[in-house]
Amino acid sequence: MSEEWVSALDEKTGQTYIFNTSSGETKWLWSKSKDEKTGDVVFRNALTGDIKPEDQVGGKLTSQKEDELRKKHKLTEHEEVYTNKEGRIYAYNSKTGKSRWLSPMPKSAKRKASAAKAVARIAAVVRTYLITRQLENFSKALKGIDELRKTYDIEKLSEGMDSLKNGSANSQEHKEVQTKLIAMSEMITQALLKVDSVEAGNNHLIRHRRRKTVAKLLKYADETDELKTKLKNTAK
Repeated sequence: MSEEWVSALDEKTGQTYIFNTSSGETKWLWSKSKDEKTGDVVFRNALTGDIKPEDQVGGKLTSQKEDELRKKHKLTEHEEVYTNKEGRIYAYNSKTGKSRWLSPMPKSAKRKASAAKAVARIAAVVRTYLITRQLENFSKALKGIDELRKTYDIEKLSEGMDSLKNGSANSQEHKEVQTKLIAMSEMITQALLKVDSVEAGNNHLIRHRRRKTVAKLLKYADETDELKTKLKNTAK
């Protein structure tokens, strides 16, 4: 719309009119016109020149169409007939403040609604898939470490350090324990980095699972560091 033209709604008719701020001219946005090709009576947009069938112009119907609808739907004296932006006709009861549809939803609007629902369904499926994958990352991160801890038998490893004699840093047993602890530390660090890369966004489930996973990994890291310190002390 040109900056010189301003649109407003006429409360009596429910139709939109435009006002020229420079010349002071006022006219309806949609006015009756004759289609040169078909000869049909249509409404023409004063600004764009676009044309629409009479019953698809938003606002209050002021033609024979309203009389037909009044008889068909037995409208009361308090009900006025309007069309919305999509061209769907409805009746508004000024006494009760309630509205009711008088025509079905246009096919174009139905297609848009169906497309929007389809997009929403696809988005929901994608979100569910991504959330599932992210939760799987947490499980995998812990599973690998739990399996390694089980293989190394961390509890027995800790107990076995008590039998190591001081100054045994060069012994084969000392080196084996050291290798295992280094492997544990590296795996815990990799798991923490993997968990940290997961985007939680506003999903409370993912944020909760991430906090629990990180807490468990940090606990494993502390235990491993304690074993490293214990092992180091046996070499003195």
